[in-house]
Amino acid sequence: MHVTRRDPHFLCPDFVFFHGGGDEVKVSIVDPHGHHLADALPKLRGLSDFAENYGSQFHRIEAVAKMDDGALRVLDLQEKSVRNAVAAATDAKALYAGKAATDY
Repeated sequence: MHVTRRDPHFLCPDFVFFHGGGDEVKVSIVDPHGHHLADALPKLRGLSDFAENYGSQFHRIEAVAKMDDGALRVLDLQEKSVRNAVAAATDAKALYAGKAATDY
């Protein structure tokens, strides 16, 4: 099977965490990515789409960026309002600096 980057089943997050034990293992995706990078917004949209489709299978799906002042900001992509903000965004930096994100 050939997989392309546009395949909705294809995701390569930087960090996948497993916590819990026994029959209660929870999986979280935490993906740090600079808001200044050219692919920041498309990557956020892809992760947001993934969260929309498969979020119920994960404990957390978060995108994290380091701001110019050194603060870490997170977008909780399990939240519908955050996914809506990502879909409407025209600038990744403004998205992380705005109300959709919180301090990490």
